[in-house]
Amino acid sequence: MADVNLQIQATQLRDGLETLIGAARLDASAIKNLAGSYTDAEARAAQASLLTTGTSILFDRPRYYGYPTAATGNITFDFTGSVSGQSQHIRHNSGTKPTLPASANKLSGDYVLSVDNQIYLTPWLVSTSPDVWRVDVTVSQDNSW
Repeated sequence: MADVNLQIQATQLRDGLETLIGAARLDASAIKNLAGSYTDAEARAAQASLLTTGTSILFDRPRYYGYPTAATGNITFDFTGSVSGQSQHIRHNSGTKPTLPASANKLSGDYVLSVDNQIYLTPWLVSTSPDVWRVDVTVSQDNSW
């Protein structure tokens, strides 16, 4: 039993802190079978991204916000470790339209209250020293992906 525990601990350490705090990646079939399950396409998209909660959006790696429960509240951007062009996806559902930071540049779509809105955010580094970011925003209610 001790060897099994050591193997589990080694795996957790190798997979990093994200695994230790419960943000482990799930295979598509596991995601599809969770409560409030998604289509196969949604499950595959979530598998490729780190499932993340909250509305403070990081642009450091592929993330899927608003899973398993749609996010609510205002959206903020955290550019720590950001990668220009690294799109993020957030599923958001609220009775009030969320506010976005001034760096948001709406490309298309409108937020619809009290339904699942698919919000796609893509940051672009527009100048350096200091870094200035623009985030292109697309909103859709298309849940078929």
